[in-house]
Amino acid sequence: MSVLETLRKVPVVGENAKIIDVIELIANTDADVVVVVSSSGNSIRGIVTPKDVVKAIARGIGLDSPVAKIANNKFVLVSARSGIWSVIKIFQESGSEFAIVVSESGEIEGVITLKDLIRVNSLVGMILSVMPHFRYDGYASDVELGRSKV
Repeated sequence: MSVLETLRKVPVVGENAKIIDVIELIANTDADVVVVVSSSGNSIRGIVTPKDVVKAIARGIGLDSPVAKIANNKFVLVSARSGIWSVIKIFQESGSEFAIVVSESGEIEGVITLKDLIRVNSLVGMILSVMPHFRYDGYASDVELGRSKV
């Protein structure tokens, strides 16, 4: 299963957007992450989560400040062609819980989180528990019934 099958589209803002604008965006979209890009849109500057906003307010950072001031770099970049197991391994190695998924041309496709992957694997586990005649070796495309692939 590729990350394209599990990613979520997320809001993207320029680094000069105000923190208050990001708060409104999170509130209106229920996003758990916003991607922050350079003014030109050519590079990813970071991500902002609701927790980052709360920390900024607690530190007294003004809501009219640019969002770049609170963007964090606790993310990894992964290819849209990546499989979920390779992303899980990247999460393990990096300690990150957020992956920004990019196309071969560098366009932001969306975000996948560790929670998203846990949810997908839990779903696979539930399906397999009610269908014990299936074997699953870690790839959704490799589910087998008996000896022949389905």
